[in-house]
Amino acid sequence: LIIPLGLIIVSVFFDPRIKFAEQLDEIFPGIILAVLPSERARYQNWRLLSVSTTVGFIAYLGTAITFQYM
Repeated sequence: LIIPLGLIIVSVFFDPRIKFAEQLDEIFPGIILAVLPSERARYQNWRLLSVSTTVGFIAYLGTAITFQYM
């Protein structure tokens, strides 16, 4: 559980894509035409979110078990 979480955190920190307008302005000054505001995602349907998270976890667990016994 710790290794996949650590890999996600490392990938966020070392992701080469531009995430902030300030980064883009440093690379290409004066090019920014618009910036989309960052908003927290509002999940209206918590049941759908919980089911999809559970299905994803079960798929991951099934894959891990399958590769362990191959």
